[in-house]
Amino acid sequence: MNPTDLMALPVPPALALGLFGLTFVVHMLFLGLLVAALWARVGAEWGKKDLYAVEPLHRAGVLAFSTTITAGVAPLLFVQVLYGKYFYSSSISIGFPWLAIVGYLLVGFYSLYLWRWRWEQSGGPSGAGKVFVLLTILCVIAIGFTYSWNYLQSLSAAPWAQAVRHSKVGQRLVGYGGGAAIASGAWVMWLGHSWRNDRKTPRGASVALLVGGVLALGWASSSQFAIGEWGMAGWILILGAGFLALVAGIIGMFRRIGLARWPAALATVAALTGLVIQRESYRLIMLAGDYDSATVAVRPQWGAFAMFVLVLLLGIATLVWLLRVVRAAQRATTE
Repeated sequence: MNPTDLMALPVPPALALGLFGLTFVVHMLFLGLLVAALWARVGAEWGKKDLYAVEPLHRAGVLAFSTTITAGVAPLLFVQVLYGKYFYSSSISIGFPWLAIVGYLLVGFYSLYLWRWRWEQSGGPSGAGKVFVLLTILCVIAIGFTYSWNYLQSLSAAPWAQAVRHSKVGQRLVGYGGGAAIASGAWVMWLGHSWRNDRKTPRGASVALLVGGVLALGWASSSQFAIGEWGMAGWILILGAGFLALVAGIIGMFRRIGLARWPAALATVAALTGLVIQRESYRLIMLAGDYDSATVAVRPQWGAFAMFVLVLLLGIATLVWLLRVVRAAQRATTE
């Protein structure tokens, strides 16, 4: 075996990039469900909603946090395979904030259960419940911020020689916040169509779509989209997603959930796909002087790849089954 092939990819780069994009979209879809559950809790703690109004989203939210974490493993592994030396060196240069992600996950996840426990103890909103909701939200934002920081830090052959400004990381979160907001509105519209007897659009879903649409259009103005053909494709998708989200939000304001859920779903697919395309096309352009996917050595491992695909399909089937369980629980709660 040639020593130069020790770092060879197990599959062709195009296939690895495609699977990376697919798994990242799945990860963002479940993040959207988690975001929906979080703003439902904000409405319960600071609004006039009772537990019955947010119970279906509470159950979905606990599932969503778990599935967001597990669905994020696959794209993280693909990043390590495709961009190993950039990813690891950027993680080292970030240091303890990168290691703190584990703590954010623990605090954010268990705060969901503590919120529910405190709600039942107090019979409604409470100071402690508000703290638990805010803790979860802050942890989710911190995780997104750190991952975006790592991404921007890795766009160089020598990430330890550059310092990414936090303001630039925050700017990047605008686009992903918009995609998550659009996905959260679409989730609530489709789930609400099942559990609400009145078949009316929850006001929060319309607001989330309007906010997500504005953020998506703002992110589409980024100069990162002006580079390369793939960047242009990502820009068109993000721009279309922003307009579709605004249309769905406006229709939802008229309480027409049957009509609003379709443009909301299309906006979600367009937004998340556009974000993935923009993300990887920009990365490849920034690393073009040091990394060329067309010249990367490949040593196929089709047996291991077949096992991966099988496990991936079984995992997706399990997630679909869990969502069906949650949906059945929602209907039982409504009845």
